[in-house]
Amino acid sequence: MHTPHRHAQTWVADVDHLVNKLHTEDGVPVKPYLSDAPALIVVFKEIHGIDDSGERVEHYYVQESVGIACGVLICALHNVRKFHTSS
Repeated sequence: MHTPHRHAQTWVADVDHLVNKLHTEDGVPVKPYLSDAPALIVVFKEIHGIDDSGERVEHYYVQESVGIACGVLICALHNVRKFHTSS
């Protein structure tokens, strides 16, 4: 769901037909790619961990590492023709 007060009105008008296709008349989200896809990949990032003594351990460059790993995965799936993006 978009919030019109945060975006230019021209942008809201341009994407309105796309947003309307994402929900039923009752406002229920329509996401067939979650139930019809042969596989679904979910990516998480871990900003910090806990060592053996129970102390917090910072993980550095998490955003960059996750981005690179996702890029490599997408490239590999694309190369074997198993990749399709969805919003």
